[in-house]
Amino acid sequence: MAASKHVKEPLASGERQGRRGVRPGARRGDNAAMGPKLRLLLNGEPRELPAGADVSALLETEGLATRRVAVEVNGDIVPRSRHAGHRLADGDRVEIVHALGGG
Repeated sequence: MAASKHVKEPLASGERQGRRGVRPGARRGDNAAMGPKLRLLLNGEPRELPAGADVSALLETEGLATRRVAVEVNGDIVPRSRHAGHRLADGDRVEIVHALGGG
């Protein structure tokens, strides 16, 4: 009887293989899966962040920390000076708009 070989199938886009199997979007060293999360809508798209995250953490996660953006949480504008202190809550609706310059 011939030895069978285990053939791995390629992972779908956005999936990573770990010791405990495949988790969509998971990355090596991703400890966010270990603790409580909050779920919100960002520009109409679902997102998950660690519980207790603020607007600054969201901007950092989205790669927008250094960009000029306007942030609205549940219909209220959050000034840049309050990004670090404005905690996000489960179910929040966040809109981020990029400021564009030109003439």
